[in-house]
Amino acid sequence: MLTADEDLVDPHKAMTSHLLLGTGIRNDTCGHTHKSWFTYRGDELYLDIPDFDNCRKEIDKARKGPNSNENICGSCEGSGDGGYTPKTPTSAGRQLLIPNSYKNHVTGEVEYFGLKDRCERYFAFDEPAAPTGSEYGFDMIQADGKDGFSAAFANKAVRAVGAKSDINPTLRKKRLIQEGVPNDKIRKFGTNKEGDKIPDIVAHDMRASYCTQLARNDVRTAYAMTKTGHKLEETFYRYVNFARNELDKNKDKSMF
Repeated sequence: MLTADEDLVDPHKAMTSHLLLGTGIRNDTCGHTHKSWFTYRGDELYLDIPDFDNCRKEIDKARKGPNSNENICGSCEGSGDGGYTPKTPTSAGRQLLIPNSYKNHVTGEVEYFGLKDRCERYFAFDEPAAPTGSEYGFDMIQADGKDGFSAAFANKAVRAVGAKSDINPTLRKKRLIQEGVPNDKIRKFGTNKEGDKIPDIVAHDMRASYCTQLARNDVRTAYAMTKTGHKLEETFYRYVNFARNELDKNKDKSMF
């Protein structure tokens, strides 16, 4: 779905969902991502997560309290660092490849993913390695016409994309129950204006998908954690278990 024509999904929500899925970064990091964080190394594009950056998000000052710092968002103000900082020290300094392909572990084939192409269209980088004639040219991902976004927007973005995807809300519900989510806690979002069913997913699910894909690719846990920013190995290792416990369709077929 993320590689389809952009008239099917709002380009800002598509960019949000695609970047979350393709890099595994957290909501707050994605909401603060600035085009200056991207760097070409040869022909490859990377996202470099800083250990600190000034908060560049456009703030809705009317929604902040009288004693709040009007120059930074609530998330940065809450961290007490005066600007953007990653959630954990291991998250800082990560260099994340922006991929154009991925390994499909159902088919066994390497397929087009298109994140690099989308980033180049959306941010219109100034570096010599960047293509010319990019479609947009934003400094940050836009939400309601402003630079940067909140966790609430990120959740709306992935649900908008999810409604256009092959994610089945019923199967999604079964997976959540399997993971221990009580039935009465699984939300029903109905359908969008086109009648597509909206699954109960959140932005952090994209990070889980990224981590599980690393485990599927048999990336060593220690190295994978340099990309995900996990502080504890046991926290990351649950995704290894997800990958190991997935249904093996070929083995299932051989049973009959």
